[in-house]
Amino acid sequence: MERIFRPTKWFVAFCALLVLIWGLYQLVAHLRVENDARQAAEEIFAWTWPDKSWDSKAQIARTCVRTRKAAESTVLVEGSQLLTRQPYGGTMPETQRFDMKAILTFYRSGDSWVLGRVELP
Repeated sequence: MERIFRPTKWFVAFCALLVLIWGLYQLVAHLRVENDARQAAEEIFAWTWPDKSWDSKAQIARTCVRTRKAAESTVLVEGSQLLTRQPYGGTMPETQRFDMKAILTFYRSGDSWVLGRVELP
């Protein structure tokens, strides 16, 4: 029996290039969702309360995509939250650091991801 199809080096190279491009696309998609999660977490955990002289800032240490589907993505965000209180009388501000962890769920809306849910485990 005669072989009908014989892969050439050009066909193998084309398939390898196609797999490489697909892998890079998946990497960029993960990085984009992680960047959106980092920005959303910084906005969620950064706030001010001027009447009581409280100020909060977030330092994100790690983001990790847990699941990513066509229309939904969940990202684990870990870091620390810095709470600063400026006492009356101009003395040194008091700063406290707390570990924080959040699970952010994003939903696809057109070409962008929209934050839909925040869970604090």
